[in-house]
Amino acid sequence: MKRILITGPFASEYSIAKVNRNLAKYMQAITPQGYEVKLYAHREFVDTLPNEATYKRYPFLRDLVTNENFDTDTILFYNFPKSIYAPYGLNKLKGELKLAYLGWEESIYPERLVKECNAQLHAIAPISEHVRQVLRMSGIGLPMKVIHHGLDIPLTKAETYPLKSKKTFKIYHNSSGQYRKGLDVLVKSYLETFSASDDVVLILKLFPNLSQDKEALKLIKENRGAEIELINDGNITDGQMRYLAESAQMHVYPARAEGFALPIAEGLALGKAVIATNYSGQADFLSTQNSFPLDYKLIPSKSHLNIPGSKVAEPDQKQLSRLMRYVYENYDTKDVKTRCENAVQLKEQLTWENAAKSMWEYIEKVKKIVPLKQERLSVISTYNSQCGIAMYSSDIYPKFSHAFKDMEIIANSDVTERLKPDDQTIKRLWQYSELTFDRVKKHLDEYDPKYIHFQYNLSFYSPRRLAELIDIYTSKQKKVLVTLHSVHSSLADIKEQLLRVDKLIVHSQKDKQELADMGIENAVELRHGLPYFADMDQSLIQEKLGLNSKRIIATHGMIHDKKGFIELIKSLAILKKVIPNILLLCITAINPNNSTSRHTYKLMQEEIEKNDLKDNIILFPSFLETPVVIRLLQAAEVIVLPYAQVKEGASGAVKYALSSRRPVILTDSYIFSGLDTGLKLKSNDPEVLAEGIAKVLNDDELRIQMQDKARDYFLRYNWEDVSLEHLLQYVS
Repeated sequence: MKRILITGPFASEYSIAKVNRNLAKYMQAITPQGYEVKLYAHREFVDTLPNEATYKRYPFLRDLVTNENFDTDTILFYNFPKSIYAPYGLNKLKGELKLAYLGWEESIYPERLVKECNAQLHAIAPISEHVRQVLRMSGIGLPMKVIHHGLDIPLTKAETYPLKSKKTFKIYHNSSGQYRKGLDVLVKSYLETFSASDDVVLILKLFPNLSQDKEALKLIKENRGAEIELINDGNITDGQMRYLAESAQMHVYPARAEGFALPIAEGLALGKAVIATNYSGQADFLSTQNSFPLDYKLIPSKSHLNIPGSKVAEPDQKQLSRLMRYVYENYDTKDVKTRCENAVQLKEQLTWENAAKSMWEYIEKVKKIVPLKQERLSVISTYNSQCGIAMYSSDIYPKFSHAFKDMEIIANSDVTERLKPDDQTIKRLWQYSELTFDRVKKHLDEYDPKYIHFQYNLSFYSPRRLAELIDIYTSKQKKVLVTLHSVHSSLADIKEQLLRVDKLIVHSQKDKQELADMGIENAVELRHGLPYFADMDQSLIQEKLGLNSKRIIATHGMIHDKKGFIELIKSLAILKKVIPNILLLCITAINPNNSTSRHTYKLMQEEIEKNDLKDNIILFPSFLETPVVIRLLQAAEVIVLPYAQVKEGASGAVKYALSSRRPVILTDSYIFSGLDTGLKLKSNDPEVLAEGIAKVLNDDELRIQMQDKARDYFLRYNWEDVSLEHLLQYVS
C-alpha cells in the first residue's frame, strides 16, 4: 500500500491545521487504488497534538492520523516554522517524493528557507499566485503549481453566536489581528467614517496570539465613537463563524499581505459586499465585478518577521473610508447587489474537492521527476544576453534548476553585452560558428552530466557541428535532448542524428510538420510560455491614468515598416467619427538597430497631424520598463497587433500582449500562425482594422468572451506551468 503522509498541524483551529485536515479528508475520498492518505504531526514542529476532544470534534480524524514517521512514498508538507528563525526540518521527513504545500505573505522568502526547500524538496504547490511569485523571485528553483484552498464556512451549518450589538448594519472582519492584517488601518478608517449615531457596528473576530497589533487594540479599548464589538476568541466553532460572517452585510480586509486570504474568499462566496486590498493572495479572485478592490502602495514591512528588504502593501485609508461609506449608503443598489451576486460564484471554484483533485494530479506528475534530483544537467545555449533563445533559456531553466542535483549553462563566450553579471552556473566555452567545441567537450568529460540539452538555432553553428556533438554523446550513453528554435531544409542532412536523440523539441505544429516531411518524425511540440504579470483591474488603471472617460485601445512593438502602425493610425481616423472618445496608446519604441524605425515614426507623427488625432493618440516612442508596458496594455479594452506579413518567431510584443490577458485583435500574419486566441483579421487595411476594432468595442458580450479566452490562454501557457511540461521531457 502506497502512502501519502500529510505532515504538519491538524489538531487545532490554526488556519494551516484546518487546511491539512481538510486536504487529507478530501484526498482520501478520491484516493486511487493502492494508496492511502495519513496525517502526521510531532511535538517538535507543531504546538498541538490530537486528543479525545479533537476526535470528538472531528471524528473523521481517527482513521487518518498516524504516529509513525517512517519511509513513505510521498511526503506532503504544510507548516510554518515553529519560530521565525527556525528551519522547517524537511531533512527529518522520510519520503521518496517530498512535496510542500506552502504559503507566504511578504515579498521576500527567507534565504535559509529557500536553501532548505531547494535542497530537500522535489516540488512545491503554492497556495496562490502571489506565493509562487515570491518564492520564485526569492530563488526557489523547483517546479511550482498553484493549488488554491477550498472553503469551509460557506458550506457549514450556522450556529447562533450571541452578539451584543443591536445595530442593524454590520461590518465584519476575521483575522489574527497581526500587523499584516491591517487591523489598525481598518479601525482608524472605521472611526473616521462613522459615528455612534450611525446604525452600524464593526464586528472584529480575532484569533488570540502574541503578535496582535497593540496599537489597534488600544484604539478599540479607548473607543468612544462608532460601535465596535470585539470577539477575541480562538475556540469558536465553524458553525458560529458561519453565523458571524453571514450576519454582516459588509466584510472589510485592508490586509497588507496574505498568502491565500481564506476569510476574504469566504466573504465573497457568501455573497457579501467585500472591500479588500487588491494585493497578494486575494488578488487571484478579487475584481471590480465581484468586490470593491482597495488600492495600495508597497512599503517596507514592519512585521515581527524582520526580513531585510521585505515589503507589504499599505492600503489607501482614505479610499477605504469612501468605500465603506459608499457600501453602507448604497447597499440595496444595483451596483452593490450585482457585485455580491457575482461573488457567490467563487463557492463553485474554491472547493476542497477541486483542491484534492488538483493535488493528486500534481503528485502523479512530479513523482516522475524524483530521479532527476540525483543527476546533473548541462545546457548548451546562449544565455544572459539580448538574444531570443537566451531569453527563452533564462525563462525556463531557473524554474527547475534544483529539480536536478546540479545544473549548468554552457554559453557562448563572444557575447557583446551581458544583461547582468554571470552567476557561477554559467560557463562560457563556445563561440558563434564554432568548429571544434574542444573546451565544451573537455568540460563535459569532467562534469559528467547524465543529461545534455542543446538549445539550437542555425545561426549558432552549422547542423554538421550539432550532428557531431550528438554522435559523441549518444555513443557515451548520455541522454541527449535538442530543441530546434527554427526549422530549415539543411536539417535533412542530419536526419540520422536527430532521429537518435532522446527528445527532439519544436515550438509549433508547423515546425513539427516540416520535420516530418523530411522524414524526421520524432519531434514533440512544446510552446513558449508567457511571463507572469499581475492582472490589474482595467478600470483602476484607467482611473489612475486619468483616462476613465476614454474608450482605450493599445498597440505594442518596436517600430518598423512591417508592424502596421501607420495603418492603425489611419483606422483611428475612421473610428473617431463613430467613437469620438476613442484613445490609442501606441507603446511603440523607436528601434535604433532598424533602418526603417525612425522614418516610420516620423510618418506616424505626420499621419496623426494630417487626421487631427492629437487628442486620440498617445505615442510612447522611448523604451519603457516591462511592468510599465504591461500596465499600459492592461488599461486597454482591446490590444491591436496590425502586422503585415512578418516571417519571424514569437516576438516580445506578442508575448506581452498575451501576458496582459486582454482581448487581442491580430492580422493573418505568419508570426501569429500558431496562436489559437484573439480575433484574426484578413489584413491590416485601415478599413478592415476599423471594422474589427468597432466590432469588439461595440459588443460587450464579445469583448467579455475574448477576455475570458485571453485569460484561459494565459493559464494554459504561462511559463510556470509550461516549464513543468518541459521538465517532464527529461524523464518521458
